[in-house]
Amino acid sequence: VNIPLFRKPWRATVETARLKQTIAETELQAAAFQIARQREASDAQLRMASDLLESQGNTLLQQAAQLRRLSDIQLRSGESDFIETVISLESAVQSELEYLDLAHRYNLALVAWAFWRK
Repeated sequence: VNIPLFRKPWRATVETARLKQTIAETELQAAAFQIARQREASDAQLRMASDLLESQGNTLLQQAAQLRRLSDIQLRSGESDFIETVISLESAVQSELEYLDLAHRYNLALVAWAFWRK
């Protein structure tokens, strides 16, 4: 007579444990899916940053070097005064800063990529 009384609480405990296990498995699957999405996003960001750095980075550095050379030549030949040379050099520095910004974005994307690969 006492056996049926003890079975009901035991069954409820077992059912609760099964539900908790199902919830934990679902949460694990959701976390794994989220990590996979983050990995894919970091892959895409790294590719985009790499492409930008490769395509625009060299152009920006070449443009800056050319502006520096031309401003130096014009200043030495007397074609421009000091103020015009400074303005030209400012453009060269701006190109170099844009390159550094591209490099910085690439480095951030690389760090994020490395983080999500561990």
